[in-house]
Amino acid sequence: MRWCGAFVSYRAGSPTQTGEVRIGPVTFLPATEGFGAPYSQRVASDVRPGDWVCLSGTIARSDTAPNVLTNFSLENASVGTMPPPPILASPCGLITEVFVDDPPSGGFVTLNGTKFLVQGARAVQADLVQLTSSELKVGVSVCINGSRLRPIDPATFEALGGRVTVTR
Repeated sequence: MRWCGAFVSYRAGSPTQTGEVRIGPVTFLPATEGFGAPYSQRVASDVRPGDWVCLSGTIARSDTAPNVLTNFSLENASVGTMPPPPILASPCGLITEVFVDDPPSGGFVTLNGTKFLVQGARAVQADLVQLTSSELKVGVSVCINGSRLRPIDPATFEALGGRVTVTR
């Protein structure tokens, strides 16, 4: 996966503290033991808060935490750098805002501050995000598995296809 945006912070993991990479409103967790370590996890020495960066890496499948990174590199990039759409991804996170009042029309799900516009049953079948609206509530952890994302702005994406699943 590749994710670009404004760099906020990086903290390496330790035996007593979980690591963290924050890019804009999205938080990634560098994996430590338990996911098949050791890993190549590199942050360029010239990366500073506020810089436009790109993170390239591998997201591990986890039932306990979203956006767990195994191998990754974080480097400065030119402003606006983003892989060409659609971006193949399975974004995960805690629902901080949700509006899917009318499942046939779609709505949006905000995961940790990043908004994902989702199409409802009236969408072209290939663009349909399968929703179970009764489970979509603020505070619930979910993933939009197998999605194609189209950037609208740095904090908003249109999710094309996929299935929203609760990760608990």
